[in-house]
Amino acid sequence: MAKKIELKEKIEEKTFKSDDGLVYRINDNGESVSVGCANDARETIELADIANEVVIEGKTYPVTHTKPAAFCRCKELKTVIFPESMKCIVMDSFYMPAESWEPRDHPLPKLKKLVFNGCRDFENFDGLIQKVDEIEYDSIETLLNMYTNAPCKSLVKRKPITSRIISIGGKELTDLAVPEGTTMLHEGFLANFEGLRSVVLPSSLKTIGDKAFFNCKNLETINFPEGLESIGKKAFNATGLHEIVIPKGCKLLGNDNFSFCEQLTKVTLPEDITEIPSSAFMATKIESIELPEGLQTIGSWAFAKTPLKEITIPSTVTSIGEYVFDGCGELANVYSHIADPAACEVKSMEEKQSANYKRLEVFYCQATLHIPNVKGLATAYKKKAAWKKFSNIVADI
Repeated sequence: MAKKIELKEKIEEKTFKSDDGLVYRINDNGESVSVGCANDARETIELADIANEVVIEGKTYPVTHTKPAAFCRCKELKTVIFPESMKCIVMDSFYMPAESWEPRDHPLPKLKKLVFNGCRDFENFDGLIQKVDEIEYDSIETLLNMYTNAPCKSLVKRKPITSRIISIGGKELTDLAVPEGTTMLHEGFLANFEGLRSVVLPSSLKTIGDKAFFNCKNLETINFPEGLESIGKKAFNATGLHEIVIPKGCKLLGNDNFSFCEQLTKVTLPEDITEIPSSAFMATKIESIELPEGLQTIGSWAFAKTPLKEITIPSTVTSIGEYVFDGCGELANVYSHIADPAACEVKSMEEKQSANYKRLEVFYCQATLHIPNVKGLATAYKKKAAWKKFSNIVADI
């Protein structure tokens, strides 16, 4: 139930004090109030349970903002509970004074828990402190609304909390079922959340933002619904996924979408995919993958450092980036259906005498390149710098 209190103790113009050591000041718009800690409570307050509404002189006001330096010097503060009405945590709301004026370098020493109750209309998170052990949401809907529908991305972009426990109603979140109706997961949605193990996405979902599940090391299973349109940069980088099926119509945006997923062994690509971004599957455990006809671009490092044993390049590919198969020491056979190697732009490594380039030379010596059995095609391949490194070219397709 939303907390509503009546304030009677006036301490200065437009400012009133509650019995629990908080002060509420009527904002300049005359329609809402800001909250902070009373000066005489800063040394002792441990819990800030912020009201959703306050009644002042007979008028009801929603509590929408924290005051500047709202909880500065509150060295004993352990928990802050934000109400549904809260819209803005202003800059430098939580910090300890220090000689250097960098509040974020000096967080409150005992503040370990933030609780968000029904918060859905945040406009600014700039004042969120950096170090906290636990964030609790009263419901999954609150969590999703804050990260999917809020117009402000300050919290999402800054993402200061890298070791935290996210709980729903006091229970640690390990399995997430995203509610139907959700269309977008913003940047950094649950990045670095190591407690997450499985995710079920709704049929309504269209977009998974950059780094949405970045470094969720224990995330093992997820479904990608039909109708999903895009998966952003590093969205699943360094997760524990074992298998993925990307649906038709879904594009991989940016780079490193699934790189460093060290348990990922099976990938199913949609038949209409046209581009595999740079480093998309680098440092995974993929041994084989089917690239569909219609694919046009394979980005640099796309399959580097994987245990690929063989791969087939479709005839429709027109661009292949640098180091695509760098470090693929087990790759024995490359099947190229490209009928005109001159029409396919392949990044040449001839002028890059680096350690990476030398490893590529070893790779080309080990692998066999299989091409269509067309008269003169082997000669055409050998004229292209990036193909002629293959010591064994066989026209047997």
